[in-house]
Amino acid sequence: MLMASKVLFSSVEYDKYDASVTLPAKFGRMIENTDISKFVKNKLTVIKMHLGRDIGYSTIHPIFVKILVDKLKEYGAKVFITDQTVEGARARGYTEEYLGVPIVASCGVTGKYYYEKHVDFKSFKNVDIAGHIHDSEVMIVLSHVKGHGACGYGGACKNIAMGCVTDRTRRQIHNLEGGIKWDKELCIHCELCVNNCNHNANKFNQNNEYEIFFHNCTFCQHCVKVCPTSAIKMDDDKFEDFQKGMAICTN
Repeated sequence: MLMASKVLFSSVEYDKYDASVTLPAKFGRMIENTDISKFVKNKLTVIKMHLGRDIGYSTIHPIFVKILVDKLKEYGAKVFITDQTVEGARARGYTEEYLGVPIVASCGVTGKYYYEKHVDFKSFKNVDIAGHIHDSEVMIVLSHVKGHGACGYGGACKNIAMGCVTDRTRRQIHNLEGGIKWDKELCIHCELCVNNCNHNANKFNQNNEYEIFFHNCTFCQHCVKVCPTSAIKMDDDKFEDFQKGMAICTN
């Protein structure tokens, strides 16, 4: 019988000017109200999070990471932090000096430290599980919320499926992306679709074929709406393929 997950929530609202009602303080108390301490004692515990690319503030603030790290260490865990790439970590304030634990690339320095699993879902064949993820005893997925064109919501599952694997696996999952199809027989190459895209997500290649960079695409459908010959249309099935690929990888 499946048991319902326990969900804890902390509001940003406060009723007085005091450090105890700030969100970081609430986050610390929220961790204390979990039973995480009994799982991590003397265990090699990895915090999987997205460390970002270069400078920015769209990822989790380092103070929350520090609070989690300190709690885990207090509970006796052997902690480290990982992501597929760690090159942009320092620019966002994620440093070993501040956080007090190692920050390592999940597939090692060369990107070749992984364990391969085989799947069979359309063009998705290889799940290369990052070595540092595979060899840890406990994994804590620390995720920020983001919008995503193909999966709608980016959270813990996307953090695992796209962040705990090699570039090869990421490419195979991305190859499942879609949602927009082009009919070359109807296309008159007026390029209204390209000129009306606000995200540099489409182009005509050297062979005069229409290409979409789905990582940039927000599915605003401007290209669909401006096409005078209906050569560009939505294809709902491809959304499902990408989401299924992520679910398979997460599992």
